Amino acid sequence: MQRRVLHLLVVAGFVGTSSSAIAAQIGVNFTGGGNGSSPAVSLVASDSAGVVPQINWNNAAGGTGTSLPLLDNTGAATAAALTYTAGGTYSSIGGAAIAPAGGDEKLNTGFVFGNGNVTVSGIPYATYDVYVYELNDAAGRVETTTLTAPVAQGPIFGGSATPNDAGHVDQSAGTSYVYTRSTSTDTANPTANGDYVRFTNVTGPTFTFTTSATGNGYLNGFQIVQVPEPASAGMLVTGVMGLLVVRRRTRAL
Repeated sequence: MQRRVLHLLVVAGFVGTSSSAIAAQIGVNFTGGGNGSSPAVSLVASDSAGVVPQINWNNAAGGTGTSLPLLDNTGAATAAALTYTAGGTYSSIGGAAIAPAGGDEKLNTGFVFGNGNVTVSGIPYATYDVYVYELNDAAGRVETTTLTAPVAQGPIFGGSATPNDAGHVDQSAGTSYVYTRSTSTDTANPTANGDYVRFTNVTGPTFTFTTSATGNGYLNGFQIVQVPEPASAGMLVTGVMGLLVVRRRTRAL
């Protein structure tokens, strides 16, 4: 019994410390709409979505926006502001009666099309990763995604997945959403079924990324995830090691 309790304490140490270390997140969902009269799709505050799951997503309607204030995953206001341009709005699946099931399907239904340009300023994190979500209305279209500032990353090339298959927007609560990271830097060999790009260890209060594809680009949303500072990582290790020492002493008794 003691071993089981202490094991749970160790797990709790990992979860509690690590979740607090990476809790800071800002997510933006482009609500889209317009594919066969499909409506714009928003996330409600309690919807959890993203490769790094979070709630309290910001919903951005329309094909352009200027200096839109952003909340973080706790629902608190931040200094971050979003400015973006694109060709207009569309949806990965069409029809007036679409009913995406769950946060990830909602996030990846609506998108802005054309050549997308996104800038976020006032980011409150020293270092962060940017996750860019991309699901087109047809399979195979090659998207080019580039972080242009503050320091260039990419371009990254991904071939869109089938939007209504079992791993994407099949409108079924019984199937899990499957994310595939696009990593190819070779335009002739894009990542097959790539539906998100990750730019790592970005620094500075402002970043810009672009999206485009031959025919029409597609951008469903993006997420800013704070990278824990080294001190936070050290606290995690120290806390877990302390729990392991307690466990060893208990076993010796």
